[in-house]
Amino acid sequence: MQQAYTPEQVAVMQQQQLGQQALPQVDTQRLTQMDPAERRQEIGNTIYSVIQQQYGEAAGKITGMLLDNDRIVDPIQLVTNVSYLQQKANEAWTLLQQQADPAMAAQQQMAMA
Repeated sequence: MQQAYTPEQVAVMQQQQLGQQALPQVDTQRLTQMDPAERRQEIGNTIYSVIQQQYGEAAGKITGMLLDNDRIVDPIQLVTNVSYLQQKANEAWTLLQQQADPAMAAQQQMAMA
């Protein structure tokens, strides 16, 4: 007899099959009721390990960048959508690389012009 899985369990298994780390389950309603400092801490704690797995030592900086840009980055999506988190983390990583290598940033600006 085959076991039935909830949609959440299926999503977690699919993420794991794709080589993506699943995000821990987060009560988004509770997040929206927290004061901003507590919400920021909770979100940071949730996403840090996923970011660290891919970006190593830069995880703290990337996590901070994502948390500090809540006008650009949807904090609830960060903890509920691993693809969104990975996309935003990659954007932050790219910005860090450009800051570390001004010549690369200049080349990219020229390529866009």
